[in-house]
Amino acid sequence: SGLLLVNDRVDVARALALEAPGRVGIHLPERALPPSTVRAPALGPGWHGPLGRAAHLGGAEGGPKPHERRYLHYLFLGTLYATPSHPGRPGAGPEALARWLGEAAPAPPVVAIGGITPERVAPVLEAGAWGVAVLRGAWDGVTAPGGGDPVAAAEARARAFLAALAEARASRKAHAPQPEEGEQAVELMINGEPRTVPEGTTVAGLLERLELL
Repeated sequence: SGLLLVNDRVDVARALALEAPGRVGIHLPERALPPSTVRAPALGPGWHGPLGRAAHLGGAEGGPKPHERRYLHYLFLGTLYATPSHPGRPGAGPEALARWLGEAAPAPPVVAIGGITPERVAPVLEAGAWGVAVLRGAWDGVTAPGGGDPVAAAEARARAFLAALAEARASRKAHAPQPEEGEQAVELMINGEPRTVPEGTTVAGLLERLELL
């Protein structure tokens, strides 16, 4: 019942999707083929799985070009904080993420990666990320010698991240602009999150409420 993302190998993803339609996706590295090339000619009209890509803030590629973003279901964006996975590369920080999102709008849901810990989830989501991804952050304290039961430690680490995500999303929702008293409200789903706006809100008004204008 889960979702499997295949890194880079379009042929493997297509073969697996024949057995599990809609439950297999493709994750493109930063220097892979453009999303438009992968989505249309390579996958074909019968493809129903997600297509995502990785990019680095401030990198030479500068993230996917505007005309390519419409093919993406999500975008992994980093490196937010310094991490041993990328030695010598300083973290861009939440401020750089917020600037990129402001300049790149509209953009697919962004999953922030790079040095993410439970304590750093809130500022990353406040900057506009939809979610976070972790590698080393999931293993910290799990593989250390004398760390006890690694399964229990991994489960505790996962609970810490899920709790941090839930708290950050609840805080963002609580501080989002709300319709004034007496206004009719409309519920929208934006980047996987529910938002409430006054009835009759224009596209420009919606972007302003989302602080994209």
